[in-house]
Amino acid sequence: PLRQGSCSIRIEERVRVPRRPAALVKAMSSAVSDRERVEADPLVEGAVQAARDALEQAERLDARALGGGVYASLGALYSKVPGGFLGFGDDERAEQYFVKALAIDADNIDNNYFYGEFLLGQGKYAEAKRALEHALAAPAVADRPVFDTGRRNDIRKLLAFMPECEYVVG
Repeated sequence: PLRQGSCSIRIEERVRVPRRPAALVKAMSSAVSDRERVEADPLVEGAVQAARDALEQAERLDARALGGGVYASLGALYSKVPGGFLGFGDDERAEQYFVKALAIDADNIDNNYFYGEFLLGQGKYAEAKRALEHALAAPAVADRPVFDTGRRNDIRKLLAFMPECEYVVG
């Protein structure tokens, strides 16, 4: 059986959460909402490639700018774009970028939000919850109050998608 706390089910009964559920995609505030949209629209694909090029240029200029925001943005981009023949997406590379962002500023609201969103999509719910709760605990972005309020609302929406209990083999 699978257990955590008061939750207990047999592995055959486990309900799989889609990798990128539509409701989760709607809650995201990023420009590229999901892999399917990139695949279906060549204009979006071109914009995504241009965004990657601009972010990589920003990385060469000053990767530490915005508290590692360049890395968090690259991580989000690599996690949402399809891989293989359709695009340059790569979840392993995305995670490497998120780790770099957090190494620069572990308390940055965006670094934790985007990493938590990524982890949620990977089904790593406990880790996602920790990252998202850490993002909520980040200091307010005083010079951008509208952004700060919106980002915190986005984080709360993602936290609402967390399963009631988490499953670990045990």
